[in-house]
Amino acid sequence: MDSEVSGFPSVYGYRDYRAYLRDWLAACEAQGSLSGRGLADRAQRSPAYLPNVLAGRFQMTVDAAHAYAKAMGLDQGERGFLVLLVRHAREKSAAGRDAMAREILRRQAGEVACRDSELFVYLDDWVNIAVREALALPDARPDPAWLAERCVPRVPPAVVEQALILLENLEFIAPDPAQPSRWRPTDAGLKFDKPSVNRAAVRAYHRAMLHRAADSVWLGRGEKALDSRSIAISRDRVPELKARLKALLDELCDNAPDEAPADAVYHVQVALFPLFADPPLDLPAEMLGEEEP
Repeated sequence: MDSEVSGFPSVYGYRDYRAYLRDWLAACEAQGSLSGRGLADRAQRSPAYLPNVLAGRFQMTVDAAHAYAKAMGLDQGERGFLVLLVRHAREKSAAGRDAMAREILRRQAGEVACRDSELFVYLDDWVNIAVREALALPDARPDPAWLAERCVPRVPPAVVEQALILLENLEFIAPDPAQPSRWRPTDAGLKFDKPSVNRAAVRAYHRAMLHRAADSVWLGRGEKALDSRSIAISRDRVPELKARLKALLDELCDNAPDEAPADAVYHVQVALFPLFADPPLDLPAEMLGEEEP
């Protein structure tokens, strides 16, 4: 289905299958093309099944996802993506959910223009960011082996070589006019053509860096700073706390002392997220765990 022509939403713009199905049905209603009951008949499902799924009473089954995707007239790629969203929502293991989340983000990036796709790949892998920042160091060399040996954790030189190619394609690095044998970061910024890809890429970036934070527990105390608290607060205070954390991050990064030449790249990150909320939050599909009876 060509969503741009038909006026129906593209499944690739979603990570919550319920949100996509709601919007798809709303487009049907707006066009007067198909009712929920008519869709149920096409999918050979009870008319009550989809409303119960959309109300969050239980997760859609994979078989039902296949049936509804076919009934909706989705093409093969779109059907596969809708089924992937359903599988991700149903997956219980953290490892499985993480693998599926990465696949969702990659498929979304594959549906967009080349530069947006490359920007997504840039943010999806911490090595790209580390190499770009490392080339700003006074003694940095654009040598994959030299850079790979200094990455934390270690990575193969081939991975760094691919990062250098990507950074050059994006014009994020360029030869130093004063020393052509050296490459330095440019002032080029991140600019996406599609906001949906921007959002997906930002999610991928935070996932990648949070994984690096988890791995940093194995480093010595002198190489990291990990501290956190779990506190009971009013949700009304969340905007205030977010603003204070952003101000702290800006202060740390914008006013970092530079008396000594830089010789390392560190990632500074702040986080604030809920562990419990009353009344319950309206969670995205990725954070729901209910099963169909």
